[in-house]
Amino acid sequence: MDRLNDTKFYLDCFVVSSLFKETQLQKTAENQIISGLTNKIKELVQEHVNPDDKIGSLINILSPGIIFNILPGGFVKKFIIFLLLNVFHINVGDIIESIWDKLKNAASGDKQIPSSEIDNAVQSAIQEHDTSEETSSLPKFQSLNQDIRIFKLSILEYQMIKSAARSNYDLYTRKKNSFKILSSLLGWIFKVAFASAGLLIAGDIVNNFLGRNTKSTDKTTQETPTITSKQTKFPVKATYSPENNNSNSQWVESISNNEPSIENMLVQFAKDVYSGLDGKEDLIRSSPAFNILKDRIVWYNHTSPNAPMVFIPRNFKSKKEMVDYFIDSIANKTN
Repeated sequence: MDRLNDTKFYLDCFVVSSLFKETQLQKTAENQIISGLTNKIKELVQEHVNPDDKIGSLINILSPGIIFNILPGGFVKKFIIFLLLNVFHINVGDIIESIWDKLKNAASGDKQIPSSEIDNAVQSAIQEHDTSEETSSLPKFQSLNQDIRIFKLSILEYQMIKSAARSNYDLYTRKKNSFKILSSLLGWIFKVAFASAGLLIAGDIVNNFLGRNTKSTDKTTQETPTITSKQTKFPVKATYSPENNNSNSQWVESISNNEPSIENMLVQFAKDVYSGLDGKEDLIRSSPAFNILKDRIVWYNHTSPNAPMVFIPRNFKSKKEMVDYFIDSIANKTN
């Protein structure tokens, strides 16, 4: 999967997280939404997919009822279904059936397909049910964000949508946006499911979400050994309990994916684990070991710049394991 498809998958992730994250109806952390839904799909596929007939199994797994059942947020989910079916008359079941008709031949013989194949199938199915839909392989972030806000407004004001006071243009615009959001949501679900079944040619971002190492992340893991601190100048805080992240699912931090944010995250990790580091932020940042670790995390996330989340390399299980990589050098510089 090339950079364009990687970016498209990230935008789909943005749609999923934005659709179900904190609103007047629901309060849920963004990374929990993505990781939780990803895990649900992975578990569903792993438990029910037939190794001898993966496509046939996925057709049963990715039925409309099961897809809506795995979506987070009971109240929000019910309103989405109501809005699509009853207000805009969008038959999601027919769309999913159409997607499968297009993917069955492409993935016949349980062969791997590129992410773009799923995008094309979903987009084509959407067009069949909405001839007014304007296609765009990579929507602009600002426009996509506006579409999601309009769709959420539709959920919150569904009674007003049906009111005669609403103009036909307003209804047309909201229905059009609903098709766009549905396209991204279904595309994301199909990609995660196909990747979980080993039927998707997955890129860095997809592998990160599924907790897999790609060539680049393998390099990061191998070059970042686990180190145990030997310094005694900064004691571990009594309130700190080592985490066990990156075990069942990928460790994700809800911060902006850029160098300053990653740097601040590591400084905060150090202060969370060890006592006596308040006021020593500049000293921490000047450590060569600190900057080596920071650069490797930046590289680990290089395929999704400025995303609202940062993936932690798989070989780290806790904040302490990360901080121990550079804490000794800090202790050696202090009197």
